[in-house]
Formats: sequence, structure tokens, C-alpha cells
Amino acid sequence: MKNFIYKNAWIIVAVVAMISLCFLRSRVEDEVYMDMGDFQVEDEEKVDYGNGTVLIHGGDIDREDGRYVLTEPIRLPKGRYSIEVDHQCGEDSYFTLMDGGYELARYPLKADELRTTVEYSASKEYGNFCFAFYYGGDKDIELKHVELECLNGLFYWDSVFLCVLAILALLLSVWLYRRNKWRPGWLILIFMVLSVSVPLFLEKLPSGTDLTFHLMRIEGIKDALLDGQFPAVIYPDDLNHHGYMGSIYPNLFLYIPALLRLLGISTIGVWRFTLIIISVFTFLSMYYAVCVILRGENGALGNSGNVLADTANKGEDLGSALALLAASLYCIAPYRVSDLYFRATLGESIALIFYPLVMAGLYSILAGDKEKWPLLVLGMSGLIEAHVLSSLFGAGICVFVCACMIKELLQKDALIAMVKAVLWSVCLNLGFLIPFFYYRTQNLQLDETIRWSLPEQNVMSLGNIFSTYPRQDSDPWAAAEKPELRPGLGVVGLCCIVLALTLIVLRKEKSLRHKYLKSLFALAVVCIISSTELFPYETLSKVDIIYRQLMLIQHPWRLLSAALPALCILSAAALMNVGLHAVGQEDTAKSPLNRVDKGGGSILGVALLALAFLCLVPEIDIFIKKETNDSALTMVTGGLNDDANVDYVPHNFTDVADMEADSAPLAAEGIELKDFVKNGTHIALSYEKSFEGDGWIRLPLLYYYGYRAVDGNGKHFPIAESEIGTLKVLLPEEKGGGTVSVSFSQPWFNYAGGLIGILSALLLIWKKVLKKNSGIERIDKMCEMIM
Repeated sequence: MKNFIYKNAWIIVAVVAMISLCFLRSRVEDEVYMDMGDFQVEDEEKVDYGNGTVLIHGGDIDREDGRYVLTEPIRLPKGRYSIEVDHQCGEDSYFTLMDGGYELARYPLKADELRTTVEYSASKEYGNFCFAFYYGGDKDIELKHVELECLNGLFYWDSVFLCVLAILALLLSVWLYRRNKWRPGWLILIFMVLSVSVPLFLEKLPSGTDLTFHLMRIEGIKDALLDGQFPAVIYPDDLNHHGYMGSIYPNLFLYIPALLRLLGISTIGVWRFTLIIISVFTFLSMYYAVCVILRGENGALGNSGNVLADTANKGEDLGSALALLAASLYCIAPYRVSDLYFRATLGESIALIFYPLVMAGLYSILAGDKEKWPLLVLGMSGLIEAHVLSSLFGAGICVFVCACMIKELLQKDALIAMVKAVLWSVCLNLGFLIPFFYYRTQNLQLDETIRWSLPEQNVMSLGNIFSTYPRQDSDPWAAAEKPELRPGLGVVGLCCIVLALTLIVLRKEKSLRHKYLKSLFALAVVCIISSTELFPYETLSKVDIIYRQLMLIQHPWRLLSAALPALCILSAAALMNVGLHAVGQEDTAKSPLNRVDKGGGSILGVALLALAFLCLVPEIDIFIKKETNDSALTMVTGGLNDDANVDYVPHNFTDVADMEADSAPLAAEGIELKDFVKNGTHIALSYEKSFEGDGWIRLPLLYYYGYRAVDGNGKHFPIAESEIGTLKVLLPEEKGGGTVSVSFSQPWFNYAGGLIGILSALLLIWKKVLKKNSGIERIDKMCEMIM
């Protein structure tokens, strides 16, 4: 025991220090303090602001219930709380606890007390929790602050989670070091991820264009799981508790942050963790893809060896170094940084992980080891489960590259491998594809909102694509509206094109790999041109059948997401040609590179990476300066359940304001409602109908396929979409009373699709990894992938 303590003393000290820091930090996270500067005042003429206070004047009241002051919403986790209100009342008043438009509790404010302290137990997490102060007296009331303290732990367990992650990272580092598996590449990975993640370490998180929407999706999955749905289809608390369709946007990767939310991590905490993990896997996927492509059919640069092998071969070392370069460029690329922060497009950011795997899978089928066709399955499955439009881009990449290499595709082995990849890609993702097409058959507003933004209105100039990131406006919506604020490739992208053009395209080489790289170059050029005003969108708008497909893109600069990974792979391949000449692995007597010295490739690579950092620094700095904006989010910021994309709402949905005024059921005249209870997607009530004939009850639920309404005997009521897009239950013509119970359920084929997908994944893993003797060894060698 003593020997163990002596040998591992520094590890034990580090772990104890982290745990201590965690609990010291966590004590700051168990209360929320609001001064009057955080309050929204409804009637400015009847209040005066003092030093952190607000003075409400008594007198004539012209607002319902005399409400004057409302706090900003916060996200209140389930738990027991102490609430302290510092006030000075001229006469008795009261305040209420609210969640959106719903009153949770009401407490008095006594005129003879200066501080009122009450306890409140939250039975669930509230996303729009706030305090509402009502006053209808003749005398003034002064409000100073509100303090909310959690009595049974912490508001959120972010510090504990961070401590656990730090300890795991420390133990993993020690394990790698002691097994002699630590490589310099791990340090490069850590450095790149930390560099691009600097904005995530801010106290406040500046808002991006789609940030609140994707946070709402994470919250929605968590709420759906608590509602008893699996998989999550309806986000029950969104749109003022009316529920929002979540199955048309892929959700698979969001279950991880949703589960962390269930463990008590804050919304902002899981967002930060998710973006860091995305950066890690983005780096790793590009690294692995470049290793597969540059090392040829079986290994090192077209000769022999394992992709994950640790060898002293100079070509092998060169391939690893170039893979690290391409992964670094990809990780800190301007387009990806814009997706992470300025646009905050979570689906597209996740999709960028899988584009390199699609390209590596295509290479394996068309020019490399045909047995690696599962790489294409993995890449396409990732795109399908991350972002619908990106999956279409992935399919477009496959079609384009296969068309360029049609002769190679028609070879028997390649064709069989491609058919396998397509079939497995479909089977693996039936759990998403079947619900997607099922709910798309409903008349939603998606087809209409697609036409809000036309491709010809959102094209870019070549100058904007290749310039360093321009000045960012503080308004997050400006990034989607102003051409100069749209994401580009930066000057690094232009340098990658020049390298690829001079060192690959203009080279006279007849290998399959060279032909494949030329296809990637053509793909990148086509994507870039299609993003600019050079592409004839206006002309094609006259051809309806073509233009309807182009309208799905909305913003043509999204095509840069396919060009970016291609350019990173091409830059590594271009520098490989320089490096191969330096180490003498090919005949360069007639090569235009024979005057390049041995350090030429290294110099170009370092210069390219330095240029990428020069583009990264101002872009990160612009985003950090947005921290002081009102749109910056904190750990306890709420209000996310009001945000939703109108793409997936019913056709008759008109305005969010309708949902705010629709918190209770509404019945036709002559129908009395009572005993109304709503819990997520479940509603129960009783009614008394005083007439014979058609009758209806409108419920505070958006109308989607899957809802059913039954009476106490299990008899189904017909349901329909109301005039504002909500659920309408049609009652029988008979006079009298009864009960209505509404719940949501999925059709059997949704579950069947998910089951087929799970079984397909398990079978593929067994056939391609576990069944082979080298499979377990390959898993063990994953630690050595970065060299």
C-alpha cells in the first residue's frame, strides 16, 4: 500500500485537489440572486428605479390583477427551494411563481415585514420559471431583490461533472503513458480542440443564430423521456406546453446531452461539453480518413502495413504527420467555427464529423481496400442521423465521385461493395427514416418555410468565400441575412486549392488514388462555384422541376461543408508529394518537384497551419466580444421552451401568441368543462353537453399524428386540427356528459424500424469487427491512432 501511494502520490494529490475544487466551486452554484435590474416592468410611467431597486407607485390601476413587475425567466430544476424577497410595502400585496403562462403558487407580501421568506418544492423542472409581483393598492411598494436558494443540493452539478471529466482524463493520460501509448499527436489534438473551444470557457455563452433552437431540442428530448416517450417524438413542454414535433430533425446524437440533463447538468453545461466532444471527433475522423486515403490499399502510402500500426517507416511517419495537419486545418477551419458559434447549427456541426468518413469510404470502394466499405456506411449513417440536408449532400458526394470514376465503380468487387454500403446505410437508419417520412406526410409548414429563403438571394462572392472572417454584427440574425457575414473557407481554403492544383491536378500520374484525388478537387470546385453568384440559379428558377430541388438548399454556402473536408484531404495529399520526393520513395527525375528541398513540405505545412491560426484568432475574438450582449446565456437562463422552428408546426399554426393565450381547453357553446388535468402530452377532463348535435373541445396541444382521444370505456373520439393548429376533439351528437382522455402513441412500424436499425448495427459490428481475429486488436490499437 505504501509503495502504491509513493508511486502514485502526484496522481492522488491531483485527484484530491480536483474534488476539493469541485465542492468549493459548487457552493457558488446553489443560489440565484436577482436585483431589480433583472426585472421587466410593464408600466414604465408608474415606477421609479433606484440603486438596484424599483419603486412602484400606487393609485389608479388599469391592468388586470394590478400586475406591474415580472422577472426574467430562469430554468428551475426539480427540488426544494427557499425564496427570500426583500421589499417595503405601503400595504399588503402578494407575488406569484409562474412557469410561462401558468401560475404555480401564490404568497403574500406583508406591509409590516421587510423580508418575506417562503419555501417552495418544484415537482418537475420548469423552463420558464419567474416571479410576478402584483400590486393594486393606493400606497407605494419598493422591491429590492429576490434570492432563490436550493435546499437539497445544487441548482446544477456542472462542477461535479467537470471534476469527474478531469479525473477521467488524468487517469487516461496515466494509463496511456504507462503502456507506452502516449504519442505527440495526442498533444496536438488537445491543443487544437482547446484552441477552437476558447469561447466555451466564458462565464456567459454568447448566443448564435440557432442556439436557442438546438438547446430547445436537447430540453425537448429530456422532457419527452420524462413524458414516457422512447424514442422522443413530441417535445411536450415547448411552445407554451403545446408540444412540438421532434422526429423530423434527427435526434440520435442529442440523446447524450439529454441524458446529462437528466443527471442534473445545466443546459449550457451540456452544450459546452457537446461542442468539445464534436471538435474531438471532428479531428479524429479527418485524421483517420487521411490515413486511409494517403496510405493506400493496405497501409503505408500504397505499400504495406496497418493503418494503425506504429512503424519507423519514413513514409508511414510522413502519412501520420500529414494526417495531423489535415485534421488540425479541419478542426479550426473558419466555416466550422462559424457553424459552432456564430450560426450555432448543431446538426451541421455534427455532420462535419462524418464527411471525411464518407470520402474515405468512397476511396476504399473505388481505389483502395474494398473490405473497408463499412466506412461509407458509418459516414452516411452519421450524416443521416445528424442533419437531413447534410445527408443529401453526402449522397451527392457519392454520386459525383462515382460518376467521375464510373469505370472503377463498374468493376465487380467495387459494385458489390457499393451495393452493400447502400443497403446497410438504409437498414441502419430505418429508426429515423420511417418516422421521418411518416410524420412528413402530415400537412406541416415545412414546405412553405423552405420557400422563405431562395438560393439566388443567398449566394456569395468569391471574395467573401476566401477572405478572412469579416466583422460580425451583434445581431445573431444578421449572420443569416447579410452576405458579408456568411461563413466561408477563408484564405486558407484558397491556399489549399492552389496546393491541390499545382501538386495534384497538374501532375501526370495514373494511379487510382490520384484519379480519386482529382475527383475530390472537381467536387470542391463545383461546390464552391455553386455557392457563388457564378452559378445560374436565376436561370434554373425557370425550370420548375429542377428549381424545386435547389430550393431545399436555401443557403448555397452550405455546400462549402462538402468542399471543406475535400480541401483538407487534398492539402495533405499535395504535401505528401513534396515529402515523398524528400524521402526518395518515388522516381522524381522528371518531376517538377525535384528542386524542392527536404524541408519544403514541412515549411509549407507549418505555413498553412500558421495561416489557419491567424484566421482563427480574430474570428474567436469577435465572438468573445459578444459576451456582453443581452442575448448571452448563463447557467440558469430559461425561456428555451418558447423557442421553436416553425418548419415543423401544423399547417393552421399562425403565431406563438396564440399558444400563450391557449393555456386552457376551450369548448363549443353549451359544453361545460371541469376536472382538467394536463401532464406533458397527456390530458384528462370531464364535460357536460347540454344539447344534441355536433360539439367539440379544443385542447392546448399542437395537432400531430399519433394523438388519440378516448372516453372512460375506451371508445375513440374523432380528432382534427383546429383553426390555430391545435388538437380538436369531436364529441358525439348525444346530449349528456362523459370524460375525455388524450395521449400520444407511435405506430408499430416506427418501433419496427428502430429494432431493425439496432439489429443491423449489431450484426455489422459482429461481422466486421468482433468476428475477425484482428478486430479486438484493432480496438486496442485505437489509442495509437494519433502518432
